[in-house]
Amino acid sequence: MKFFRFNAILTANTWISPAYVGVDSQGIIQYLNAAAPKESVAIEAVQGFALPGFQNAHSHAFQYAMAGLAENHPGGTDDDFWTWREEMYKCALSVNPDQAEAIAAMLYAEMVRHGYTHVAEFHYLHHDKDGKPYSNLVEMGERMVSAAKTAGIKITLVPVFYQREILTKSHNLGSGDLFQNQLTIILTCWTLLNP
Repeated sequence: MKFFRFNAILTANTWISPAYVGVDSQGIIQYLNAAAPKESVAIEAVQGFALPGFQNAHSHAFQYAMAGLAENHPGGTDDDFWTWREEMYKCALSVNPDQAEAIAAMLYAEMVRHGYTHVAEFHYLHHDKDGKPYSNLVEMGERMVSAAKTAGIKITLVPVFYQREILTKSHNLGSGDLFQNQLTIILTCWTLLNP
């Protein structure tokens, strides 16, 4: 086992200070106490506090690729939800499965680096850029799961079913088909979640 000493650790009921933590070769905590282990072992001192991992309860990983693209517009642009939405559609229409997996892996790795241990991926990219379902109906969902494994984060894949697009402005990029999902696709995604 490898042992660490933290200034304090937050448990379900209280803070333990100081906190001695022993983890096995798989990273599973086997020892947690305010007292050092009785056996003579090397203990790595960590000048900080340990908290349980955070959960990201709402992610659309592909949107990581559009960071900064919807924030800057020429002067006089009517900047609102609709201008953001247009950028999001452009991004969604330009991402293929390999790119989506790479983007998600980068985002998930950043989450892990900042203390997240689980992500709920609200996943609605089930079609290619022409609005056609992939031959493997769960292609993009499998790519999100693969990206999570690569990054070392747990994932809950939440396949989203958009029955129709509701517009209140005349901003239609002809991309409604991108989010129109047949029930078959959602049910197939469900099998990925429940093998």
